[in-house]
Amino acid sequence: MAEEFLLTAEKSIDLAFKTRTCLPGDDITQHITNVTQKLRLGAGLVATTDNRVVCTNAGVLRYRPPNRYWLDFNHKRYTPALDDGVVGMVVDRNAEFYRVDIGGSCVSPSFATLGMLAFDGASKRNRPNMQPGSLVYCRVVRAAKDLDACVTCEGTSVEWSTGQSLTPPTVAPTHLAKKDWMTGLAIYGELTGGYVFKASIGLAKSLVQDECAVLESLGRAIPFELAVGVNGVVWLNSKSSQDTILVANAILNSEGLTPAQCEAMVAKRDRESVEDSNGGGVEVKMSRLPNAGLGLFATTTFNAGDVVCVYRGQVLATADALKVADKSYLMRLGGGVYIDARTCIGVKARYINDCRSRGVHNVEFEKLPLLQKANVRATRYIHIGDEIYVDYGKWYWLAYNLSHPHDLIK
Repeated sequence: MAEEFLLTAEKSIDLAFKTRTCLPGDDITQHITNVTQKLRLGAGLVATTDNRVVCTNAGVLRYRPPNRYWLDFNHKRYTPALDDGVVGMVVDRNAEFYRVDIGGSCVSPSFATLGMLAFDGASKRNRPNMQPGSLVYCRVVRAAKDLDACVTCEGTSVEWSTGQSLTPPTVAPTHLAKKDWMTGLAIYGELTGGYVFKASIGLAKSLVQDECAVLESLGRAIPFELAVGVNGVVWLNSKSSQDTILVANAILNSEGLTPAQCEAMVAKRDRESVEDSNGGGVEVKMSRLPNAGLGLFATTTFNAGDVVCVYRGQVLATADALKVADKSYLMRLGGGVYIDARTCIGVKARYINDCRSRGVHNVEFEKLPLLQKANVRATRYIHIGDEIYVDYGKWYWLAYNLSHPHDLIK
């Protein structure tokens, strides 16, 4: 039995396949014809009239059993290809199908057709009711240069107009469990809630690989849901907006990094998140500066570049910030975003003083308007027991002297 299985596998699976770098015009027929089934060519590959397979782009040749071949390459505009998983937006609908924008290039149409019944378990009486503006995660089952692509949200694809199986039938990857659309557990279908952002085509393709370093590292630190379209559209959902922004930034910053660098980046962001939540490593007590009141001191050592703590507060727009009477704890983050920590006594960063000496300052503010906070980063090595000092800036002291004419500080 084992010998028969191996013989069958050798005939149906390209066991001798090896990834290789290809250039436009390369004839790779000899490298991909070790299967008995009809070949299914994806992005970057085309079959000629004399039964040869030629590369149309520069990239890395990939293979998925039993007979799927394609090229991995980075490009700015998406061209639909067979079996691509894409995230699209419904722009129109009628009685038979949805019209979905999948962001194609000017050479290939940017719209695709999604049948009303192209969902696992859907019927004429029981089917999804998506409206224009809805997001959907689907799979390309037909792609032509001069026609709209055809997409589906089901495992075994059927023709929406006739209800019959496509010839040849296209099947979702075998590792994806088939679930009815009503269960909410289906791989393909409507995406509700969450956050959508754009990524490069190359980054999107790397995210859907079986082993993706940045997603594996993030998954160990933060729970989240992700739907990656190889058209460069990524849908992300997590339990909080802070986690969502952290994961999105980590994914975008991972492009071009090695697995070790991705793991180090995620570990650093996770550490910063922990420090953000508990303010560990610092304590508040009387400042060493005369008449300064309370100050912030290090209870552990910090290297240059480490996050000491985080400055947070009430988020204000420019118009509201100008109305604040006491601007002692008001910080402008940029982009019309301000935070006021005057009433946030639990924010330890609000106790950092300015010693008015450039040679003594040991931290600086890293302003993050999208995250509505500012990281306090060490600019040099900080010893245990050192007081934390930061440069408030000349505009702060100018405003202070204007509001305190009898207590001027030079």
